[in-house]
Amino acid sequence: MNEKNSIISTEDFPLVTIKLNNDIETEDQLEAFLEELSDFYASNKQIVVIYYLGALKSMPSKVRIQLGHWIKENNELVKSSVLGTCYVIPNIISRLMINSIFLVQKPSWNHKVTPNEEEAIKWAKTILEANRNA
Repeated sequence: MNEKNSIISTEDFPLVTIKLNNDIETEDQLEAFLEELSDFYASNKQIVVIYYLGALKSMPSKVRIQLGHWIKENNELVKSSVLGTCYVIPNIISRLMINSIFLVQKPSWNHKVTPNEEEAIKWAKTILEANRNA
């Protein structure tokens, strides 16, 4: 996915942020994003990822289904890379969409969906601290 659509920041590594700047409306857009994500997960371990999805206002059902399939197919890759993922989604309808994906295909790693950044950062720091103390 090009920089206009998402930004992956490792500035606070092992806390990683991924920001979507616009809707994912087509299967091709999602495929490009998921390809980049797969490569990123393959090259990083022991990270906590916060997805900022504030720009996400719609996600057609085909795209939701495709995302669910990606989660299932890449379960081991993501599980081996992340300590947890948090999704910041201010829009309640968009939160419901993401939660519906997780009902169909629940991730086997720690995850949280939240409406605000403060809660996401607090959660991420808790996960990182627990890993340091393990």
